Amino acid sequence: MSSISHIRVGTDFSGHAEGAAGRAARLAPVLGVGSVHLVHALDSHRVRAVRDLLPVLGELQLKQTRFAEASLDTLATTLKQRQGVDCQAELREGTPVSALLDEADASDLVVVGGGDEHAGIGTVMLGSTAERVVRSSVSPVLVVRREPAADYARVLVPVDFSGDARAALVLARELAPEATLYLMHAYPPLPPAYQLHAPLSDDDVARYKDAVERDSAEKMDALVRECGLEESRVHRILDYGYPPRMIAEQARAVNADLIAMGRHGHNRSREWFMGSVTTHVLNHLDHDVLVAHA
Repeated sequence: MSSISHIRVGTDFSGHAEGAAGRAARLAPVLGVGSVHLVHALDSHRVRAVRDLLPVLGELQLKQTRFAEASLDTLATTLKQRQGVDCQAELREGTPVSALLDEADASDLVVVGGGDEHAGIGTVMLGSTAERVVRSSVSPVLVVRREPAADYARVLVPVDFSGDARAALVLARELAPEATLYLMHAYPPLPPAYQLHAPLSDDDVARYKDAVERDSAEKMDALVRECGLEESRVHRILDYGYPPRMIAEQARAVNADLIAMGRHGHNRSREWFMGSVTTHVLNHLDHDVLVAHA
């Protein structure tokens, strides 16, 4: 049984939002969810305050509301025709983030388009609605960057054996039950302090690497067993390297159509809201990204 009981999609009727809605409609039957909630934010309290001072804005608000209602109805009809999925329209006042997240909990999957039609890769996420949703959500978030032309078939899952990484792996399997999973782990480097204050011999470094590699392999095997994954659908990637660079390289190498990762790693106390590796992936890669936390 899926841990997800509702799917909420934020839409501003842009091309990216339409792609997010299309992906949500594809996922609904996979997750056993009966309908998709299409959420559109009308305005914020600041706009309402100005509207009260300038009554003419009331007429514009009415036109905006009618346009949003018609656009949501068109989107819902399109998804019903293409995917056979029922959609519920939600018009809310507030910011896009608050409109999307106010009633969401851990049983919801929040889906949002990740891009700006006027920006290039590398700038599309920074400070965007998608990034703010990921930072603020108590629900898992799927950031859709690509056309939902097919179900997910190749999922890259960076793991550091934290609770958040495990949650991302479990949810990735729910979203893509037939996909091949590529579990990637970057071995932790030898802490610089050991080399600065007590220079190590080549034998010391070799013993350290052997212990790290053995420990990581054992933890990876245990993770696969605990999550009940089919060995035939799992590939393990364990190597030394800078995690963000490794993720980018492996995503290209395996032609991943989804990257699933935890919102935090083990070093969450030194991060601000969201892990640095997750932030890097959201800001610099053009893949769909699933972000979950324990």
